[in-house]
Amino acid sequence: PTDGGDNDEDDDDDDVEKDEEDEEEEEHLALADLLLYL
Repeated sequence: PTDGGDNDEDDDDDDVEKDEEDEEEEEHLALADLLLYL
């Protein structure tokens, strides 16, 4: 159960893996943006 989504720290441990995947996805998007500017 979450606290309404105000902060992810109180969410279930299962969400930690999802957050890590989101961070990797953001890194890939950032790399793609860098390539566009080259």
